[in-house]
Amino acid sequence: APPGQTTATLGYGVQLVGQNLNGDAVSVQFSPARLPAPPAVAALAGGTDTQITAVIPTDNTAGWPAGVYSVQVIVNTNIAPKQVDVSTTNALTVAIAPVVTTKLPMTVKRPKKIALTCASQVQPAQQVSLFLDMQEIPADPLAAASNQLTFASDAASPGAHLIRLRIDGVDSQ
Repeated sequence: APPGQTTATLGYGVQLVGQNLNGDAVSVQFSPARLPAPPAVAALAGGTDTQITAVIPTDNTAGWPAGVYSVQVIVNTNIAPKQVDVSTTNALTVAIAPVVTTKLPMTVKRPKKIALTCASQVQPAQQVSLFLDMQEIPADPLAAASNQLTFASDAASPGAHLIRLRIDGVDSQ
């Protein structure tokens, strides 16, 4: 996760602490609550029996939507020629936060839409809202996965606002 943050974002490492995390091939499976799981991520070299790190990739943003994930470590250990012991840890919960990539601050004139771009693709089934200070504005529906989001500006009160993007219950930082 980015330094000082409680959520992970694309491109940052997630450090997992436990027991029996050493093996010949160690990977981490991230599984979102309501969407198909992306491929497992190989743990970085230098892990120990009690600690590993995996970096959330940035090359497949459609496969890594913001939201809540369960995370498990998969440890493969060669025990004989052509025989591998596979063990899987218990699941933990990790939140991957959306990252707004639109240049801010921005000016929006009514009745135009508020348009935001985020780092990862948002799936049509995901719940998306923009918060202007404490005012929540739901996103316009998506027909297909996209990192381009729009929100009705007529729902916004006039003035300068701090913004947060919330996707499936996880807020941008």
